[in-house]
Amino acid sequence: MTLLLMPPVRAEAKGISIPEEIKDIPEEYFEPAKYPGRLLNFYYKTRDAFDYENGRELEKRAMVYLPYGYSFGEKFDIIYVMHGGGSHESWIFGTQYEPSDYVNVMDHAIEDGLMRPVIIVCCTYNNADYNKRFRGQQGDALKLCQAYHNELVNDLMPAVEGTFKTYAEDTTPAGLKASAQHRCFAGFSNGAVCTWEIFMSAGDYFYYYFPMSAGEHPFIEDSEAAASARKSDSFFVLTITGGEDFNLYHERNRAEDMRNSPYFTEQTDTQNGNFAFRVKEGRKHLNVSAQEYMFNGFQILFGADEAL
Repeated sequence: MTLLLMPPVRAEAKGISIPEEIKDIPEEYFEPAKYPGRLLNFYYKTRDAFDYENGRELEKRAMVYLPYGYSFGEKFDIIYVMHGGGSHESWIFGTQYEPSDYVNVMDHAIEDGLMRPVIIVCCTYNNADYNKRFRGQQGDALKLCQAYHNELVNDLMPAVEGTFKTYAEDTTPAGLKASAQHRCFAGFSNGAVCTWEIFMSAGDYFYYYFPMSAGEHPFIEDSEAAASARKSDSFFVLTITGGEDFNLYHERNRAEDMRNSPYFTEQTDTQNGNFAFRVKEGRKHLNVSAQEYMFNGFQILFGADEAL
């Protein structure tokens, strides 16, 4: 086992190889690891998404994964992950008292040196207290994703990064923005839409974006407008979807639009860039597919040996 407690300083994307193949998760990775991390229920205060300034107060929950060795480390990169439509914060890891076997997958990936120890925060755009399950908000999902940046940067990020060991020296907007190179926002399906919305509305707070199977939204004009206001080396977008996913058509079109954009450059073995697109053949629009995408994507963005 190789345990890396002090990741190297993140830098802009290098011209390194991003694998074409999206690998299967080894079956044995779903079994308990020798060196397990911890999953915690994390509660925080926010406000109604549709009336953020004056609306009712909500108590929401996020699931926080702490890697093995967290107690001995000083600073850790952090990944925020958003679920798809009709789901909630426990969609991929379960809860503290009923964890899913995907926690084991992350444990093994870190234990085997496939990726550095990272903090992972599973959050939700659902506009309700944590003890009220998803109720009829599917039709509002896009609006909730568009509004989510308020809750994320004002409430969730300060609460999480004021509690756990990240690269943020403090939780002021300036402190969080200064540590953007150590932070990723990822999401599947509607969560991928949310990822793009964060890119457009809170881009200064993140370096890495990992949308999986977003579909048609956002339109390239919207993402281009956000990218045009940033330096081309100040962000990196990794997109993965499935060969049988109903959003594949839209994702391929988006990738082609990005190739033709002056603000996005595809990273290859021969050139630096700020985005990459991969397809996992045979995979449909399912949570089990998202599990594989994250298993691969987290290794690409937070590999143990080399910073992207």
